[in-house]
Amino acid sequence: MSATVRPATPADGAAIYAAWLAIREHYAATDTRVQNAPVTETEFLAGLRDTIARDTTCAMVAEAEGNVIGFVSGESNSTNRTACPKSTPPLATSTSRPATGGAGSGGCWLAR
Repeated sequence: MSATVRPATPADGAAIYAAWLAIREHYAATDTRVQNAPVTETEFLAGLRDTIARDTTCAMVAEAEGNVIGFVSGESNSTNRTACPKSTPPLATSTSRPATGGAGSGGCWLAR
C-alpha cells in the first residue's frame, strides 16, 4: 500500500472523522488512562471546516487505494511561540488509521 498526500477539503470530513474515531478507539483500547470525550460528527465537521478555512492553517489528508487513511494539520500565527520558522507550522493534529501503519503517510507528511 502506498500513500499520497493532498490538501484536505470539507468533502473529506466524514472520512477524516472515521479515521479520527479509529485512532481514538485504538488508544483507549491500548491505554486505560485514555478516556475519550464524546464528540459528534457534526461538532467534528464544524471544527474541521473552521480549520480548513483559516489562512494560517495547513490541513492535509493521506490517501491509499482511494481511501483517506490519515489527516494532519498545523497552524502558524503571530502568537505562536515556537522555535519553528514561519514557513514550518508546528504540528497540531495527526491522525492515521492504526491498520494502515507502514503505508508511508508519515514520510509523505514530512516530504510536503
